Amino acid sequence: MCRHRSSLCFAEEARTIHDPVLERIIEAVHRYEDTVNQDIGDGIMALFNAPITQEDHAVRPCYAALQMRETVTRSGDEP
Repeated sequence: MCRHRSSLCFAEEARTIHDPVLERIIEAVHRYEDTVNQDIGDGIMALFNAPITQEDHAVRPCYAALQMRETVTRSGDEP
């Protein structure tokens, strides 16, 4: 925890919330056997149906998005 209330302190505090949520979002992509192409600071770029073709490629991003939404909602409920 920061002793001074500067923008650096707020950035450090934000990372303690942001990083675990981003990790869970990446896990949601991997759960459906897809690929995280880039970490873009406060988000990710995910590739579905690549590099392996998947028969159900149209629904996998939907399931991943639902899991991501649940993750973000849960993290907002945590103290």
